[in-house]
Amino acid sequence: MEEILKGQDDRIKDQINKLKEQDDRLKEQDQVIRELMKKIEQLENISAGR
Repeated sequence: MEEILKGQDDRIKDQINKLKEQDDRLKEQDQVIRELMKKIEQLENISAGR
C-alpha cells in the first residue's frame, strides 16, 4: 500500500512540475504578445498620422 502511495505521489509531483513549466511558457508567450501589441499600436499610430 505504501509503495502505491509513493508511486502516486511521484506522479503528482511530476504533473505539478509539468504544469509549472507550462505556466512559465505561457507567461513568456504573454510577454511576447504584449510587446507585439505595443509595436502594432505604434505602427498604427504612425500610419494614422500620415
